[in-house]
Formats: sequence, structure tokens, C-alpha cells
Amino acid sequence: MLKFVVNGKNRQKRSPSTSSDKPKVCTLQAHIDAVSLPIELSRESDNDTEFELLITRDEIRDITQVGVEKCDDGRKTPSQDSDIESFKSEADKSDEKECKGADSSSGIASASSPDEAVTERPSRWRHQTSDVVRNYVASQLYCSPVYHLPDFLLVKIFSYLDAHEISKCASVSRAWYSAAWDPSLWRHISLKHNDIDADYAIKALTKRLSYDTPTICVSVESLDLSNTRLSDNGLRIIGRRCPELRSLVIRKCSAVTNVGICEIVSRCVNLNQLDASGCPNVSCLCLSPSASAHLPAHAKRVYVRNLDLSECSALEDTGLHLIASYCNQLQYVYLRKCIRITDIGLQYLASLCSNIKELSVSDCPSIGDAGICQTAERLQSSLRYLSIAKCENITDTSLISLAKYCKRLRYLNARSCAITDRGLSVLCRSLGPRLKSLDVGKTAVSDLGVCCLAENCTQVRKLSLKSSKTVTDQGIVSLAKTCVYLHHLNIHDCHLLTWRSYRAIKRSCKRCVIEHSNPTFF
Repeated sequence: MLKFVVNGKNRQKRSPSTSSDKPKVCTLQAHIDAVSLPIELSRESDNDTEFELLITRDEIRDITQVGVEKCDDGRKTPSQDSDIESFKSEADKSDEKECKGADSSSGIASASSPDEAVTERPSRWRHQTSDVVRNYVASQLYCSPVYHLPDFLLVKIFSYLDAHEISKCASVSRAWYSAAWDPSLWRHISLKHNDIDADYAIKALTKRLSYDTPTICVSVESLDLSNTRLSDNGLRIIGRRCPELRSLVIRKCSAVTNVGICEIVSRCVNLNQLDASGCPNVSCLCLSPSASAHLPAHAKRVYVRNLDLSECSALEDTGLHLIASYCNQLQYVYLRKCIRITDIGLQYLASLCSNIKELSVSDCPSIGDAGICQTAERLQSSLRYLSIAKCENITDTSLISLAKYCKRLRYLNARSCAITDRGLSVLCRSLGPRLKSLDVGKTAVSDLGVCCLAENCTQVRKLSLKSSKTVTDQGIVSLAKTCVYLHHLNIHDCHLLTWRSYRAIKRSCKRCVIEHSNPTFF
């Protein structure tokens, strides 16, 4: 059931002979599926009226079937390009002529509620009002308000869509085409689909976006082309037409090689983030020969600060040395699963890039204590996050070196490393409450190390002991007493833990999320 509410205000009745006597104007507000349709109806009345006009779904279905050319009462409905205001005034005159004097003869009284007003309204006036509503709603259904939205609202709506969806919207109408190519919508372009020919898509997009500035797209700031059929030709187009590019994500683009990467970093001097993880043919990052030929030695720099080359199987120590030589401003470096990197390459990186805040060399089987100790000494003033997970050659020696030099370390992931309670105790005593997150799952750490952690690192918020074979209820209960800010605890596959540990954590750390595999905890 749909509801139409009519409100009228009282007015002093004047003599019929007075030329200034005007009929009262009532405003009908129709709410149909969250779309408001205002209608003005002319009716002479002396009393305040407020009543509801109820229309069933069947009547609305009839309204939608009204033809554009002709209505039920024989009058023509306006087309999408006609003036709706003239249609409303025509309906007002017709209603005023046929309903004149209907109020006085039928005796509509002022109702205390909308329901009472409906029962007292004469059927003739109701039918005339229903006809006007029917005709006007029909005209609006054929003239959708969405086509009259201002450009800034269309741009705002399109901002929630990705590049592929915006391109489809551009083919709806000329107004939508103009709004779809607003430069503000193309600052961050995301085309992540296996079937997309990224080279062709980038060429077409940059050509259209450089309409006002030939050959240069000044609006594009970030590009995400992960899992697309991107090649070095596409990267060459990006480098030439998007000089203001700041972020480029090309994960798992198997056709990309060192040539395309060098072209990008040579031309996009403002590039801050580069994610080429999963690109098997990428092994280095440097300036192209043509770019470095005209630069002095001190200007041969690449100013990338966030670099992710995880799962780049071709990356070796020589390539890492070349990267560190050109990108000495690196702050965030992720080299997960780069199986050819050794301690030598890590030492190159630590000695040439002294501002690294986050470093991940997890799943690098050739990394050992020598590389981590050198890294800890070189990055002692900047290192905040370190991931050495699944590096089986790392022992307590690395933890002791980190405890000695890296006083600002906040996050450490040492899962599946060859560490014991000895190394963990030294690290916890050195870092104290500054340590926020720790992962020592699947190691030889026992209750002794957990108790030392609980005693010194009282501000820890995230702890993982996943697959620990030697941690019991004693260590978890001790942890619950002091680490009240714990938000996340992973005790999955810790078979020595019972419901006592679960209850102790839930009592002391009420906001803590516990990951476990023990059915008795439920």
C-alpha cells in the first residue's frame, strides 16, 4: 500500500466577487519507492485538512501501464522532453473546474486524524485527485529523475565504481559520458582481471584522459593491474603518459621483465610504491641506460620507498645489490619467498639502505644469523617490523643481536625458526613494554619463555603460539594476569592447553580474540 499525504492551510474566506480571491494550493507529496514526487492541486476550502490518499499496488501497476501518448481520462501525457509544469497547471485547472463546490455540498469536515479524513472525503473528489496523481506519476516514470542529476552527484556516485564499471556507465548517455571521464575519477585506476588485455586498456584510457593535455595524463596517481596480461609495452606507455604516477601494483604479471620496470622507475620520478610480487622475470630495479646517460652520478637515484618483490624467483644477491644502490631511500621492503637471496644480499641491502622501517625475508631458506645480525646492527635506529618466519637457519643468536641493537622493534615474526626460551627471554627483557606483536609459533619456546614475555612485555597486543608443543596452561595463565591489553591470541594446535587457559584469558582480557582448535573451549 502506498500513501499520499495532502496538507492544506486555513485561509480567510473572501467574497466570490473579489478579484483577489484565489483557490488554496495544496501540496501532494507522493512517496513511491523512496522517490518523492511533488504535485500541486487547486481546491477551494475553508478548513484545515490533512488526509491520506491510499493507492494499492494494483493501482500503481495500472499507472505504470498508462501509455505515454494518452491517459485514462483522454488527455495526453507529456513526453520526456516536454514541460512538466504546463502539465501540472492543466491538471489543476481541470480539477478546479470539476470539483468546484464539491467541498460545500459534500461537507468535508476538518479531521483530527488522516484516517478520519479519508472516510469523510467524497468519492468524486477522490477519483479526480487519483486521476491527477495517476497521470503525473505516469509521466515521471517515463522521465526518470536519475537522468536529471547534476554532474557533481554523478561524479560522486561513479567514485564508488571501479574503472571497468565506469567505462560501462559512459555509454548510457552524453551526460553520463561527460561525468564518467571526470579527471577526479581516474586518479586511482584498478583493472584486476585475468581476461583484461592491460596493454590495450592502458593505451585507450591514457589516450582519452590526455584529451586536454596531449600525451600526458596528469590525473593518474595510482595503478593496480594485478593478474592482467600486462607486458613491457604497457609499462612503457604508463611511463610516458603518467609522469605523476605514485603507486604501481602489478602482482602476478608474468610477462613483465626488468626492461619494463626500469622504464617505469626512470620516467615516473614521483613513484613511491612499487609492488611487483609474483613476477617471475623481475630480478632487478635500476634506471634505464638512456635515462642514466644524461645524469651525474649523484642524481642517479630511484626514489621508491615501498618495494614489494615477494615471490620473484629470479631475484638474486646481485640484483638486490643493484636495487640497494639505486633505491637508497627504501623504508618498506618485502622479499618473501625469494629463495635465491642469501646473507650477502641482505647485508648489501642493510648497508646501503639505512632507513628501512619494515623488512620481511620470511620463507627465504638461505638467510641465517649472519645476515640478521648485520641487519640489526645497520638498522638499529629505524627498524620497527621484522619478519623472519620459516628461516630455519636463524637461531637465538639473531634474537640476542636484535635485543642488543634494535631497541625500537615493535613487531617480530619468528615462526618456525630455531629459537628457544633463551633467545626469547633476552629479547623480552631488552624490549620490554615496547613490543606490541610477537609470533613464535612452531618453535621450541616453552612456559619459561612465555612467563618471561608476560613479566616484561605487558603491552603486547598480539601473540601467536600456533603449533607450540611445549606451552601449557601455566604459561597462558601467567600471560593472562599481566597482559590485559591482549587483543589477539593464536593457540591453534596447542594440544597441551585446556579450558583453564581459555577461561583465564577471557576473564582478564575481555576483548581478546582467541584462535584455537580445541572443541572443549566452546
